[in-house]
Amino acid sequence: MLRTFRCFVCRHSLRHTSRLDRQIVDSTKCQVPRVRFGYKEGRGLIVVYTGIDQFLRIEMEDTEKGILITKFENSFDPEKARPPFIMKKEPEKPCLIILLQMTYFFLIINPKIHIKVLEMEIPELAANDPVKELLDGVAQTTVALGQVDELVFCGLGNHTISSNVMALAKDCKKSFIQLMITHDNIGLTRAYDNLFVRKNGSFTDTFLIVSTERHEPGSPNLDLSYNQQCKEQLKDKDKSVLICSLRNLNDRNPKECSRKTNGELVQWSKTTECGQVKRTIRKIHEEDCKQQLESTECGIGDLCKRCSDPFDYWYTQNLPRRLYFEPFWDGFVYIPHNFSEQSRCHIQNLKSKIAQYEKEKQRIRKIVEKKKGKNQVASWGFGKEHRGWEEYVMKSVIKDFKEKEILDEIGIEKWPTASSLEADLEKLSSLPKSV
Repeated sequence: MLRTFRCFVCRHSLRHTSRLDRQIVDSTKCQVPRVRFGYKEGRGLIVVYTGIDQFLRIEMEDTEKGILITKFENSFDPEKARPPFIMKKEPEKPCLIILLQMTYFFLIINPKIHIKVLEMEIPELAANDPVKELLDGVAQTTVALGQVDELVFCGLGNHTISSNVMALAKDCKKSFIQLMITHDNIGLTRAYDNLFVRKNGSFTDTFLIVSTERHEPGSPNLDLSYNQQCKEQLKDKDKSVLICSLRNLNDRNPKECSRKTNGELVQWSKTTECGQVKRTIRKIHEEDCKQQLESTECGIGDLCKRCSDPFDYWYTQNLPRRLYFEPFWDGFVYIPHNFSEQSRCHIQNLKSKIAQYEKEKQRIRKIVEKKKGKNQVASWGFGKEHRGWEEYVMKSVIKDFKEKEILDEIGIEKWPTASSLEADLEKLSSLPKSV
């Protein structure tokens, strides 16, 4: 199985060298943990993730001169990106929507490529909007080939997704995600989940929350908000909402299952060493909920660093950073009407904090590259014309003692990761600037 990002990118080059190589590539399985596909206001986006801090990002923008295409590999640094180029507008060449779909099919549509999660970021669309056909075509083709385990939508409501897509994805897990920012923390600590059941299957509506451990005056009380949401969602028996859940990282004092009632609703809660989970449900479904919660050892899903898949945890915790690195693609951000001004203030503060954090990381990265040299080989399509072939040859692996020497000079015990939180930022900020 092809596992590395370099293999995923280079397979497209190898596939076009000879018929035999094409057969080898087409018969070799390749799995990617996540693919993002987006369209908004004349701009298209495809991101293929193959591991932590490993991705290929292609963005297209419709301009007066033509379609501007930019490619990034494993970094948002413009200096490391492939120089942007413009595909001039000509009658025989495809428009942006068609080009975006063709690029997606070229990279992804292959029965040997398996996608764990396909995330689609497309804003609310009019009923006759041609982009709806783009969305349907990408989703239906991927699902029909059995290439994807889960479909994730952000930036649009469930009523926008066509019934054809929902019907084809009956065997896939389906969810809608939004990011709610109530504080300028970098990490995520809580999540609301609403489980819906419909004729085409079930899907989950998730609100990932950036918050603090304590409730601050003037900010939304998340526990109170959760209880109100449960009453609103579950009060109508004809509604398709089955379960309302709250996952909370802040409470880690283990407690056995407890039960509370509120009219026709029952709330079960359990706290483990990983965090707390609450589930509110109608009494008629109580027994199933109770049994599931009693057998749960974690319950907080991809918020848990210890129990979740490492890539899923990294991806979830890095969602707030997309506000800084990809400010245009903000369809996944949810701003409550009652706290819109405060939420925008938190977003701006969060961007400033991430900028400070990334600036410090960049300073450390330059020290490391200066000490041990750049030992990364550019993937196919990312070579720089002014470099000689000798720079593409992998250098010897740095010995442990050499790496420790670099860390000691920087003044830290281990390399900071993308999921480092506020404590890491404060520690990095206190380092001597002369290093």
